[in-house]
Amino acid sequence: LEESLPHEYTRTVELVPFHCAVVPKTLCGELLKILQKTAPLGQDFLHLKRVRPRPGEASMLEVLLTRTEAPVPQDVAALLESKGHGATTVAEVPRHGAMTRAQLASFSQHWPLTYRR
Repeated sequence: LEESLPHEYTRTVELVPFHCAVVPKTLCGELLKILQKTAPLGQDFLHLKRVRPRPGEASMLEVLLTRTEAPVPQDVAALLESKGHGATTVAEVPRHGAMTRAQLASFSQHWPLTYRR
């Protein structure tokens, strides 16, 4: 007899593009308050951590803004522009949350995740 797991437990990472801002730690709190009101990640992306440290730049953070199919909200764009951080990049993040520790290790190489059993 062989155990058969649902597809969710064996799938490989599938990436989706998000607008991402690179901001100093001092600006992050203000930016997150606006994002919570104008652009919540939504039910489909609760597994993603919204912020991660910028590799090689201790004082900078990368913040997920919105899916690339949606425009960056005007309030967010205005704040970033006023603080001199108007340019955004694109980050490829996992579409699905990890169902196993192995998936968590694999998926987290792209963007940090929250692991929920």
